Amino acid sequence: MKRFYLFGLLLGCQDTNEKEEEQEIVTAIDKDQDGFDSTVDCNDGDATIFPDAIELCDGIDNNCNGLVDEEVTSVFYGDSDADGFGNSNVTVSACEQPSGFVVNGSDCDDTEASAFPGGEEVCDGVDNDCNGEIDENLGDIFFLDEDADGYGTPTQTIQACILPEGYRPNSDDCDDVNPQVNPSADEICDGIDNNCNDVVDESTAIDAPVWFEDSDNDGFGNSLYTIRACSQPQGFVVNDLDCDDIN
Repeated sequence: MKRFYLFGLLLGCQDTNEKEEEQEIVTAIDKDQDGFDSTVDCNDGDATIFPDAIELCDGIDNNCNGLVDEEVTSVFYGDSDADGFGNSNVTVSACEQPSGFVVNGSDCDDTEASAFPGGEEVCDGVDNDCNGEIDENLGDIFFLDEDADGYGTPTQTIQACILPEGYRPNSDDCDDVNPQVNPSADEICDGIDNNCNDVVDESTAIDAPVWFEDSDNDGFGNSLYTIRACSQPQGFVVNDLDCDDIN
């Protein structure tokens, strides 16, 4: 009885070893013939997928490292204004360029389609060429009106697309620190060119007195011959009391 038990036990051990060997043989099969069996191959039905394979940008873990498309994707940048230049702060990594994304992130304003590197600068209050300046070297020349009399000085100018505060489109002021001196001012007898016509105290001054000719030099003038001037002209007097200006 003991011998039979021992013989049966030996037969049982032999059967077990044979089954384990058969199991090992089955487990080690390389179905896709890529040199890696199913114990290490993450897809033994595809010969292009195996450990140490080159990772491709195809949405598949080609090298069986548990990662998909690692270090082979490209970075794309959101282009919300569709000007061909992307926002460096809005990115996505992908194998193919997604809709609404571009390959560069050099846009300075991704909400304005007229603003992008190399754009043409126009008078619109936008940095069209992305150089950090707005409307540079564009617009009209305006002149500073320091005394706020409506007339600018030719010596202080600015170029702008819109009239800046404190500036005028004209440069007609001859004294931009005195609001009483400008082309619209009345000339008065004060030794100043009040109306900017390059003449001082001309006869048209509103306070210029009337002078009477004194042809006989007796100190009395002729009421029939007069002149207006800020200063007394030679041969004229302030009165018209002469009844005979030749005697």
